[in-house]
Amino acid sequence: MADDATHMLQSEEDPEAPGREGGDEQLEQPEAQAQAQDGGFVAEPAGDHGHEAEGGGNLENGDVEVAEPGPEENGAPRLPSQPQQAQQDVPIDATTDGSVEDVAAVSSNATGSDRHPVSAVSGGGTQTSPRGHGQQFPPLDSDADGWTHGSQDQDHSDSDYRTSASNPHTGQGYRMPEQLKVKVQNENGEEEEVVVTIERLDKPQKTFIGGFRNKLTGVEYHHACAQTRPIRRKSKVVQVSSETQTVTQAHFNGQTRQDAATQMPKIGYWMSNDRDKILIPGRYQPADELFAIRLEAILVIQRAFRRYKARQYALSLRKNKEAYDLWNKENAEKRGQERQDRVRREYERRMQPKTKADFDNLYAALEKWRVKHVDDIDSTLGGPDRKVALYGLLEKEAQLVAAIGRHKINIQEEKEKERIAKYLEETAQPKSWTSYNGKKTEMDTDATVRARQLKEMYEQLTAPIETYNQRLEVLLLVKCTVKEHDCKLTREILEQIARETECISRGMKASMMEGMRKRIAVLFLQYVRNPEFNPRADACNKVPKDPKRLLHNVYYCPSCCHYLPSTEFEINTTTKSVGRCKLCKKLDNDARTREDLAHYRYLLQELRRRELLHEDNAKVAFIVQVDDIRYLTDNIWKCKSALSQESDPFELFFERWDTSKEWTPWNCILLTKEEASDHRSATNVNDVYGVGLCQSVRKLHIEALAHFRSVPGFAGYLAKNKVKIGQL
Repeated sequence: MADDATHMLQSEEDPEAPGREGGDEQLEQPEAQAQAQDGGFVAEPAGDHGHEAEGGGNLENGDVEVAEPGPEENGAPRLPSQPQQAQQDVPIDATTDGSVEDVAAVSSNATGSDRHPVSAVSGGGTQTSPRGHGQQFPPLDSDADGWTHGSQDQDHSDSDYRTSASNPHTGQGYRMPEQLKVKVQNENGEEEEVVVTIERLDKPQKTFIGGFRNKLTGVEYHHACAQTRPIRRKSKVVQVSSETQTVTQAHFNGQTRQDAATQMPKIGYWMSNDRDKILIPGRYQPADELFAIRLEAILVIQRAFRRYKARQYALSLRKNKEAYDLWNKENAEKRGQERQDRVRREYERRMQPKTKADFDNLYAALEKWRVKHVDDIDSTLGGPDRKVALYGLLEKEAQLVAAIGRHKINIQEEKEKERIAKYLEETAQPKSWTSYNGKKTEMDTDATVRARQLKEMYEQLTAPIETYNQRLEVLLLVKCTVKEHDCKLTREILEQIARETECISRGMKASMMEGMRKRIAVLFLQYVRNPEFNPRADACNKVPKDPKRLLHNVYYCPSCCHYLPSTEFEINTTTKSVGRCKLCKKLDNDARTREDLAHYRYLLQELRRRELLHEDNAKVAFIVQVDDIRYLTDNIWKCKSALSQESDPFELFFERWDTSKEWTPWNCILLTKEEASDHRSATNVNDVYGVGLCQSVRKLHIEALAHFRSVPGFAGYLAKNKVKIGQL
């Protein structure tokens, strides 16, 4: 078998060897050349040689004839349509890996004159056509999956694919050893020999993926697509463009030199020298002297430029100062106007108090007046004169307190009338809703009509009396309305109406019947507020029908001995029990301390409004109460601005010391309005303010934390956020 393989390689190299006859002439044929350039197997249609498959007809173009072991004659397969003397087609095994055993196995399938050499050496070599024409084929490349394909992406000459028998690594007698010695470089750059063990893989069995089998001979014919690599498709991506292959040309104009002719006097030509000048060279100027002249000129230019810059800088400072003075003047005027308006409002509040805050302000002014006169009396008088002066001061104070009380009663009566009118207006309102198109629709029901009639009756009862006949008509209308229901309240109303009618018939004065008319108005208002007589009253009354609902959130006031809802008690962060109600505290303040907490309430309102603008879910500003703000302002910050020491309480505002954290009593600073706006724009307070101010503010923060740490309302917050004095 080895001899056959050696003979087969020699026949490939020697054109005169058997089986190579007519090889050169066949290569010159166009069809053979086209097949050699395709880089794949030479697949001739089986119909050219009379091969027919049972039920399959002739072989189609593109199919490769691959012979498989079938019925043998004399040890070799034979096609039925081919004479015995013709060269026998030798099947090409697709699993050939190029070893000598594979070549010998393929060549042993033919005997005698039918034996045809087939070279299947991988890595480069010559493959002989099954027809024995000696055509050159490209090498078979072995893929990782064991398939063997003809190379289509390379175009080499015939000499690149010939295998020389003299090369021991590509000849038939070569077999790769089990181990190889390889020289490699180590980390130090020195060469050393490494033994590499060769692992041999089993030959994979080629699967059938297309073709047909001849039933007579048993030969399988595979499609060419199963034997060759897929055709490389041309990429649609432009790989060569004119932008990278051409030179960008730029056209621009250039000024060339201008030639000028000169003329010299000569024989036969005269030139005038009237305009000629005689140039006499001056003194030679060395480089040091020229440098000194240039340096002096440079200094002159620098002085002029610096003078210009200094004047510009001084002018800008002057403009800035003028602008600041103008702004400061306007701001001072604005602050002065605001102060005057505030004083005017305070005066109006004292002259015409209407709210609780106005009366607190009036009582605080009365206390200031009393303290001032007491100090004057103590400093100027003594003995009996002092007692007399204090007695006279006490009489004046009592008169002023009585006047304030009378004014308070009048205001309460007016507010009571306003509340009653609002209540009646609310009960008489028709039902309304908004439709799908946005229009508002109102509807009167029997209940709203009844409530409107009762409202008009009450307004007529409380209106000033013009004539007795008009009054009698109103009383008659009320009497007819009340007669519809029989109860204690209606009987009492009818009794009072009868008495007033009798008094009018006797000609009594209106001033003598004023109390009676008030009683009739009060009784009729009770009639209007009763849901049995006015169905709309149930929806407007604050007191629920079921008295059991009043048992929840009810507390006892030890001062007035009344049970009141929780809304009538003022709960602070420092209180541990409910204590007295708001009314009792107010009476005690009006009688003794007379403190005005209006500006502290204003500070708290402004603080909460500013915290809402931050939108960072601040909580502490909504926990603190007026008493806490008062303690911070008076005891911690001494009611003065930390920067300008401004003491006007209506000019001060609380701001965050560190703007990135929420407001807390240990993260705040008391500033004026202008200072607060500048402080909000500062990103790092340590860079803006001095070390002394930062230390004093930190000391005040520690004081505030030490106080509020004992407050029950802040205990949970401090424990949750793990706030400690050492962290400040």
